[in-house]
Amino acid sequence: MNKWIRSTLIVLSSLAITLVTAQIPRWTKDSTGPGVYGDTFVAMTSDAAGNIYVLGNVRGTANRNIRVIKYDPAGTQLWLSDYNGTANGEDVGRGLTVDAGGNVYVAGQVDGAFGAVIKLNAADGTVAWDTVETDVGEYQKVVVSSASTITAIGFQQSFDSFLRCARMGTATGGRVWTYELDTLMSLPGQYDVVVDQVNNTTYVGGTVDQDYYCAKLDAAGVVVWQALFDGFLGLDEFGAMALDVPNNSVYLTGTVDYYGFDLDWDTFKVNATTGARVWEKVYNGNGSGNDRAAGLILDGANNVVVFGESDTGLTQDATVIKYGPTATTLWTSFYDGPGRGDDFARAMTQDASGNLYLAGTAKSNTRFDMLLMKLNSSGQQLWSVLNNGTDNGNDIGKSLVLDPAGSLVLGGDLFRVSTNYDLRATKYYQSVVTPSASTIYGGTSVVFTVTLNENAAATTTIPVADDNADAITPSSVVITSGTNSKTFTMTTKPVAATTLINVTVGAIKTTITVNPPIPTGLTLSTASITGGQSLTGTVTLSGPAPAGGLVLSCWDTNAAIIAPGSVTVAEGDTTATFTITTNIVTSSSNGYVKVGINKTTKVSPILTVHP
Repeated sequence: MNKWIRSTLIVLSSLAITLVTAQIPRWTKDSTGPGVYGDTFVAMTSDAAGNIYVLGNVRGTANRNIRVIKYDPAGTQLWLSDYNGTANGEDVGRGLTVDAGGNVYVAGQVDGAFGAVIKLNAADGTVAWDTVETDVGEYQKVVVSSASTITAIGFQQSFDSFLRCARMGTATGGRVWTYELDTLMSLPGQYDVVVDQVNNTTYVGGTVDQDYYCAKLDAAGVVVWQALFDGFLGLDEFGAMALDVPNNSVYLTGTVDYYGFDLDWDTFKVNATTGARVWEKVYNGNGSGNDRAAGLILDGANNVVVFGESDTGLTQDATVIKYGPTATTLWTSFYDGPGRGDDFARAMTQDASGNLYLAGTAKSNTRFDMLLMKLNSSGQQLWSVLNNGTDNGNDIGKSLVLDPAGSLVLGGDLFRVSTNYDLRATKYYQSVVTPSASTIYGGTSVVFTVTLNENAAATTTIPVADDNADAITPSSVVITSGTNSKTFTMTTKPVAATTLINVTVGAIKTTITVNPPIPTGLTLSTASITGGQSLTGTVTLSGPAPAGGLVLSCWDTNAAIIAPGSVTVAEGDTTATFTITTNIVTSSSNGYVKVGINKTTKVSPILTVHP
């Protein structure tokens, strides 16, 4: 992804729901280098066991070094490895990946000049080998391409820049093949690589001659096809690429200069067999200013989700667009942080249900905070969390990982007054908040069940709050260590009109609708009476009557029966009795008594009046 393209998605907030998920912090790990300033978080990944790997560049005693940290699922640091090149120069990591055995591969530049790929041993993070180029350049991304090879992509720079893709053996870092292409530019571009694990075919993408470039290489690194995709007349900057193997397609996205006036998103679908363009979609934000696409993912339903930032007229908002298989725009979502400033997105992932998770940076009052969000497959925002460091500076979210247990890890730059920036990783439980009912009557209760996606590693206190004086909730719910769920009860006061109460558990707001009571029962003291005598009716409400009592209309259906016209249930009561009189009749007559309010009516059993 382009270093200047920052993105993430966000969408419309929900109102009333009966099942929601929230984010609860499990652990936070910060890391700082031995130098005073200049630490930078770069990337993060995980393995099948849920271990987390953080890549950063930290300031050493003189220059920057590459740092990789391995944490277990509980947040325990298993090892920390700092790599310093042989010339003790500037060493920077740009990307990392982990193989099935837990070995780590880092792509970057060492000694301030040379592209390099470094392998770290799974057990302790020691360097197994490093393959360093002899010409100026860097590697930006590395992927596992088979059980015995990795593939890295980046650039080599002399008079022009060259796209360079190299396949290396995992045992010693020995070169299998190298593919290079003159990009016809004096500055390095942005590059990406994906590998089809079925036949080991490699797809490379980048910026070449101010256009998008994509090529298909066979298992030997020989070009099958290559193509340039030109957006408009200005500079086109490639952003990211994704491969859809079942549908034989490659997707590319990035940013195009629209005739020199502004920047727009530009997304392509390409036939993976021929390299032919299938469709192209350009997005110009609502404000007609600069819009930048950061990346894309495929949702498993033949749709592509592109994320980035767009100009809304006043600020840059994080934006996400889902396109269907034929380029139909299915939905577009925006996020504007609480500080109403610029908001950026950096990374995205998804779960098996198609829910989207995004990491980025949001304006929060006078500072920027790390942002973590969840959206469902329809683009509806389910929750958002802001991660603010203790020094209240500008914290920058850059990466996220969804681990096998369903927990999320957010990573980025943590501002420190003393050290400028450190590396931060925070793991969040995902919790499910389930109310026993989403609509109740005033004076009754709702039971909320809070369930974590895994057992709490330690006693976890989750704040609880409501926004209405008619509700009474506890200030928190406590889930004890070794368990994953807990319930709490919200009681309500009687209400005279329908009231919405928002209950916030952690980061999630659930709306409960509280209605005034309605009549649920009407009984008579007798079913048969002699005309001229009286009887008693009893009305029952769904909940306690509100302050001042509740007045119900009361009427009859027969001239022999005389209902009182109205019945008042006293404040706090759920029942009231009233007197019904009858007229003298010459023959038996049947009828009913009714009570009602707000179009809700209750009918008594049949009443027979005799002579």
